[in-house]
Amino acid sequence: MKLRTRLNLVVAGLTAAFVIVLISAEVQATRSSIREEIEAANRVAAQLLGRLAYIYSSTGGPELVLPFLQQLGHVRANEIVLRSSDGQLLYRSPPPTYKSGRTVPAWFGRLMSPAPAEYRFSLPGDVLLSVEANPSRAVLDAWDDLMHLFALSTIMLVIFNGAAFWSVNRALVAFPVITEGLERVQRAILPIACRRSTASKQARSAPPSIAWRRRYRTRCRRSAKFMRRRRALMSGEKWHCSLSSASRRSGA
Repeated sequence: MKLRTRLNLVVAGLTAAFVIVLISAEVQATRSSIREEIEAANRVAAQLLGRLAYIYSSTGGPELVLPFLQQLGHVRANEIVLRSSDGQLLYRSPPPTYKSGRTVPAWFGRLMSPAPAEYRFSLPGDVLLSVEANPSRAVLDAWDDLMHLFALSTIMLVIFNGAAFWSVNRALVAFPVITEGLERVQRAILPIACRRSTASKQARSAPPSIAWRRRYRTRCRRSAKFMRRRRALMSGEKWHCSLSSASRRSGA
């Protein structure tokens, strides 16, 4: 694998890991926000409707509670159900109109939905009021936000990786030339190094007698050269002395 490919993979892996961590943190924060919002909305609606429904039921019975709930309509993040004592359905709140007809994938709904919460109130007249939390619209908002974040992250990932790949390619333009030069140097030096290594191995592997003879001959040659030079110097000095004595005699 080339160096350029390795660097590109490292940059792509780091940016992808950053995007994954960012989306995971956003999912956790959104999940906590949905749980707090749904719990607070369900508690407030249950306390308010339970008290009002009890007052209406005490005053006029179920015949007065039913028109009150019909006029109330849908309550955000809550589903209101009124049943008789034998389980007959008397009233169910209408579906939400906010982003009506849209749903989220089942796996995302299970991931983001908080634990089911329901409040039940026994009202005079043998009726039962149920206020149950309904996080479907909050989960749908979270899905839209995460899809928007995912789209932006994908665009930024493509742009950043493109810029990083271009920078890496620009930075490594001179590397093939350097590599080629090093290979040429290696091809030129390798035969010389092989010849030197072979010669040294042959010298080390030679028998001791032959090596000793070579060293002895070398020393003898050096000694002979030294003696010849010494004799030449001595003969020159004798000739110079004879010339000097001859000149003195002729002068006398």
